Amino acid sequence: MPWISFCDILIRLQPVHKCIVVHWIKPDMDNVKINTDGSYLKVEGKAGLGGALRDENEDSIMAFSLPYSCENHNLAEAYAAWTGINWCVQNGFTIVTLELDSLYIVDILRHENTTNYRLSQITDMI
Repeated sequence: MPWISFCDILIRLQPVHKCIVVHWIKPDMDNVKINTDGSYLKVEGKAGLGGALRDENEDSIMAFSLPYSCENHNLAEAYAAWTGINWCVQNGFTIVTLELDSLYIVDILRHENTTNYRLSQITDMI
């Protein structure tokens, strides 16, 4: 294969970068919204939990970022959601919208269905 043809192939294999605008939608009047996320480093067995709580005026009420130790990313996502909801309950917020990016955890919370015992212990508390 000629060098120039090889270079043409490599150029076509470069990743295409796309940017999309993401807009946060504020909660309804007298509601708060908590956005949570969990991350997990398998090699180190360490996780990080984070979240932010805002009101209908888009004012920040609380944010958290915590180190954690768990066995996988799904547990990290669930622990982050539980941490945020638990803080809301302890501080008198009764109408809360939870947003997270793990479709797996969202499906479990919506359908209250998982075969993972450890995960069900967490999602049952949310």
